[in-house]
Amino acid sequence: MSNRLWYIICMNTCIYDSCDQIGQIKGMCRKHYNAEYFKQNRESILISHRKYYKENQEKMQKWRRDYHKKHPEVSRRNSLIRKNRENSKYKTYTDLEVLQLYGINCSICLEPIDLNAPRKTGRPGWQKGLHIDHLIPVSLGGLDNIQNVRPTHGLCNLHKSSLKVL
Repeated sequence: MSNRLWYIICMNTCIYDSCDQIGQIKGMCRKHYNAEYFKQNRESILISHRKYYKENQEKMQKWRRDYHKKHPEVSRRNSLIRKNRENSKYKTYTDLEVLQLYGINCSICLEPIDLNAPRKTGRPGWQKGLHIDHLIPVSLGGLDNIQNVRPTHGLCNLHKSSLKVL
């Protein structure tokens, strides 16, 4: 089989509806294949991970210490995110609750959000689809609760990036 023909055969997207990656292995992208493999082989994988950690404990601890020394900002950010999650006094929220509380207009441009448009970036029409935006980004100390989120268009949210919009 020629390389070109093989490439065309492999151009099918992943069998998962929410994924638009190329299906390489058994019709699945690498991420979904690995997830399925882990589900089916969970016990043996965890046993081998524990064995490896036990045999290489000092090496792995040294790597972790070196990484934290080299990248203190990453450690600080991850610690802050974890503490915010643990200390959050608020319950989780659903998209429907956010829309009921704040309406269906984009909180940035104030235009209506197309709730039928795809939410995944890159799909046709995603720009007007619903994104849930954090007013104060979690990475900057904001909490992941309904008081800190607003409905936005996908494009407005990505243009805003991690700026604070109040």
